[in-house]
Amino acid sequence: MIIYPVPERIGIGISRGSSCCLLSITENGEELILDYSGRILNLANRLMNIARPYGLVIEYETGKNILSNDLLELFSEEEVYLKGVSEENPIKIYYLTGYVIIEDYNKKPLKEPSWESASVDTDYITYKKMVKTSVITLPMKPLNINDILIRIEFQPIINGELRTDFTRMISAKIDEEDIKYRKFGNKHEVIINHDKMIELLETAGIYEDAKLTITVYYSV
Repeated sequence: MIIYPVPERIGIGISRGSSCCLLSITENGEELILDYSGRILNLANRLMNIARPYGLVIEYETGKNILSNDLLELFSEEEVYLKGVSEENPIKIYYLTGYVIIEDYNKKPLKEPSWESASVDTDYITYKKMVKTSVITLPMKPLNINDILIRIEFQPIINGELRTDFTRMISAKIDEEDIKYRKFGNKHEVIINHDKMIELLETAGIYEDAKLTITVYYSV
């Protein structure tokens, strides 16, 4: 007989693999299991946290092996980041559709990314004469292409005087029309639409002889 309250709802996380068993040998020579440990248990625990308050979450490869095609139709797929298990690179899971909600913080890397940049120097006259777009090659693959930021810096003329002690900047985020990312072979490239940048520069008060530094910032 159960004489204590039991939960009305429960979240279940399932993974499969090898774990370590901590044993103690009694005076009679019998083996006494004290605990189990290992990554696979940590993974199941993190999946259980996602499944709460009620639902079922299964590590992807485990789910493929234990779920029939009919049962798979009850599940959705997602890639998640888990503390202590997959903080930088996501793992794939099955979760019970309609019961489990995957929070936004589980869809993003848990560790703060570092930032890199790639720059080119030119002048405004040359920039306007270029073809419709320019390409800046990134030395490394971006962690998240949606984080890519373009910044153009130039020294402005204020009250008729060139201010060499002051830098004016315009910034633009990546989008589908004016700033695009592409993987070209082994290269990672950002393609910039000049018309859009010229429009922003003109609004910012650019002058013909201005020297420009165009920098792409991206997370890695």
